[in-house]
Amino acid sequence: MIATLFKILFMLTATGAGLYSISIFGTGMWSYIIIGVAGLQLASLFISSLNKIAAITARATGAVSVIALLLILVAATTGGSFSMSQSNIILSLLMALLSFFGLSAASWPVNKKG
Repeated sequence: MIATLFKILFMLTATGAGLYSISIFGTGMWSYIIIGVAGLQLASLFISSLNKIAAITARATGAVSVIALLLILVAATTGGSFSMSQSNIILSLLMALLSFFGLSAASWPVNKKG
């Protein structure tokens, strides 16, 4: 039950991050990939044979989000002082949430038999 809640929260966060990224940077491959991962999570709620691939993609997205968050923070220190625009703060928050919910996929139950 908790795993399903985390899966739904991951799906909503991924959708929000993808749409927010489109609103900032315009359309691009990575925005659509993140929205596709969210769609896969939604499909896995109804099709149990997709649980394993959904968990693997959530873990991968969580790991990539950690790296992206670290790179955003490193970029914010450029110039000798720490400063972030409001859009980067929101993007950082979304990356932190994606990391948390995506890496929680390690505890999601997956079917041994598809």
